[in-house]
Amino acid sequence: MPLDNAYHVIKSLATNSDIPVRTVQDKMQKQFEVGVSKMKAFRAKRIASDIMTGSYREQYSLLKEYAQELINQNPGTTVRIDVQQEPNPESLTRTFRRVYVCLRALKQGFRACGREILGLDGCFMLGPWPC
Repeated sequence: MPLDNAYHVIKSLATNSDIPVRTVQDKMQKQFEVGVSKMKAFRAKRIASDIMTGSYREQYSLLKEYAQELINQNPGTTVRIDVQQEPNPESLTRTFRRVYVCLRALKQGFRACGREILGLDGCFMLGPWPC
């Protein structure tokens, strides 16, 4: 049963990862019109958080394939993935830092208009880890 409830909590967690258990409990009670214990709401929140974190990890593990597909579909596109190595040189784990993507069509458009630099602020990105 907590797994079923977790899927209803994921939407709330996507917008606010620090949602209190009591709020989860209240939302579920209003939505389903049944009594939900605090422990059940806690487990649903924990499972939903684990599902979301796993989803993010899966997406980051596919980042190289996404970059290669962009290059394959848009020849001339530049994609750079910046990662941070772990302090232990024997560790194979790396931490994602940032990605740079410049599509070929954008490059051509900027050159044609004489515009050379485009700056974007990454603070609009959403996820469990602030940018």
